[in-house]
Amino acid sequence: MSFSKLSLLAVAAMFTFTGISAHADSLTVGNFYSGNVKNNSNAGDITYTFNGSRQVDSAGGGNFTGTTAIINGKPVAFSAVYCVDLFDTLNLGSTYNASFNGNGIVNGSQVNNAAAIAWLITNLAPEATTTAENEGLQAAIWATEYNGKDGEPTFDFLANDNSFAVDAAFNADIAALGKNTASLSSVDWITSTSGSGWNESYNQGLVGLVNDPPPAVPEPATLSLFGTGILGLAGLVRRRLTT
Repeated sequence: MSFSKLSLLAVAAMFTFTGISAHADSLTVGNFYSGNVKNNSNAGDITYTFNGSRQVDSAGGGNFTGTTAIINGKPVAFSAVYCVDLFDTLNLGSTYNASFNGNGIVNGSQVNNAAAIAWLITNLAPEATTTAENEGLQAAIWATEYNGKDGEPTFDFLANDNSFAVDAAFNADIAALGKNTASLSSVDWITSTSGSGWNESYNQGLVGLVNDPPPAVPEPATLSLFGTGILGLAGLVRRRLTT
């Protein structure tokens, strides 16, 4: 093999590995809210007050079962995905362009009490198997996010307007949380940016848990060293061919 061919191979390899960082991340929402009861949409409602105004979340919240994504070019299956912000608008089974990070940021803003929410997801989501448990956990996430921040609206779960089972799950989750926190990078913080049913007037912030975190995108310096190594190998082979 001539030096010129090896040089071309090195250049091609550099472009190939550089292309790993040029990808379009996407989110495909699962086809079912585990916080809802099939064939009974009202069974998944969560009733609360937000900034003193009574609200009913008709989506019910809870885990978006079966949600998948493409992150850094790799398919990812989430074991749990919950809403972060209230008043999200997402369509089940729809695909969105999305951004993912491990810094507790959705829609360009830091999530209040993000480390506490990360603890709820990593420790309690795997154990939430019933409709009531998923609804209770979703309400606990909202209460954790919106309460305790000066000047922000407060979320108050209305025990008397929700089922006994959901109320019990919510109280158990809040008690378990206490002052616990987890690393922000233990979960994926998700912001949808465009796609089916996307509406820019709503904050579509989500938090997701995967069993195997996606691999990191190679840094430019790493790619440069890889390319330099290929070129060095090409020079070595050329010297051997000419001796």
